[in-house]
Amino acid sequence: MQHSDGWMLVDPTRLDANGDGVIDAGWLNVDDGSGTLLAAGDAMPTGPILSAVTPNGMTLTQDFFDTAIYLKGDRSDSAKYYDMYMEIEYAAIETIGAVQQVTGVKENVQTVSYQDGQVFNKAVAFATPLTRNGSEPASVTISSVTSTGVELRVEEPDFYDGSHAREDFGLMTFEEGSWSLADGSKIEVGTTFIPAGVTERFFTVNFEQAFEEAPIVVVQLQTDNDPDWAIARVRNVTKTGFQFALQEQEANDHFHSADEILGWFAIDAADADGVIDWDGLVAQAFRTTANQLPGTQTFDAALGLDPLISAAMNTTNGLEPAVLRLTSLVDDGTAATASFIVQEEKSFDTEVRHSLETIGGIAFDQAGLLTGFGAVDSFIFT
Repeated sequence: MQHSDGWMLVDPTRLDANGDGVIDAGWLNVDDGSGTLLAAGDAMPTGPILSAVTPNGMTLTQDFFDTAIYLKGDRSDSAKYYDMYMEIEYAAIETIGAVQQVTGVKENVQTVSYQDGQVFNKAVAFATPLTRNGSEPASVTISSVTSTGVELRVEEPDFYDGSHAREDFGLMTFEEGSWSLADGSKIEVGTTFIPAGVTERFFTVNFEQAFEEAPIVVVQLQTDNDPDWAIARVRNVTKTGFQFALQEQEANDHFHSADEILGWFAIDAADADGVIDWDGLVAQAFRTTANQLPGTQTFDAALGLDPLISAAMNTTNGLEPAVLRLTSLVDDGTAATASFIVQEEKSFDTEVRHSLETIGGIAFDQAGLLTGFGAVDSFIFT
């Protein structure tokens, strides 16, 4: 198969097949960026060719995927006919997500618009982990996700008084679907229905296609249909899927009275260090561990000293209801280090020791919009 530079420049050999330095017959509107359009009989431009019209009337541009296929054979059979079928798949770069920092949120519901006014078709939002300005256990409860923003609040388990200090968190939002990044990293984002019923029973989510390695998973309830405080926990993350369960505070009756929707995000970074050059942003997928004692993660220096962080527990080694908190973010002048704890609530007893959990997440150097390759389209030749 022969191909040109495609998507970058128009191949000059197509305009001068015999190599005589003159544009071949039939070519029109050859744009070399000089401001004057060239045509057949003119001297070939010495610089890049940005666009041109072929002798067949097709306009080639920097965005045109130029592919030719040549067949060679030494056999003919008058009694049979042979058909050739070729399908070329391609995908366009599009905005698939947004990341931003949200500050000063308390127990009152507030609406947060997406970064830069981004509008999604089917948004899935993640607001975890919460900082620890207030000492009581708490998490972000999302009550509504729309195409333009989310309604959310900081919520304590029902055992506590509900009044909470102002907290901060990173808000990461993605378009639902399977996505690829320019560096080869893979992302899948989805939602799953959770029927009303017994809590702490585990459901299975299967990815649309297997990852090369077990991905990092972040989950968040997208609805708040039951008045009781609730969170989602994850376990058994593999290349093909994961399990999750709904939890309420430990002293409750272990029954959730309303249906809910779970949002989930999975990423397998292409590079071993997890660093992603994300079309103007720098991100890093990471894993660490924590329990009631802090666990830390030092980020790559490319993320700067004040990264935005989205993370969640990827295990359920301790069965007691617990939330992930971001207790500090410090730096040594070169790189930032985050500290996390797993915080249990005290509705059933005052013991808060927790098993060591694996924390998975992704951090960004700044707020912004995120691009990727989405649904695959195709050209079909017969």
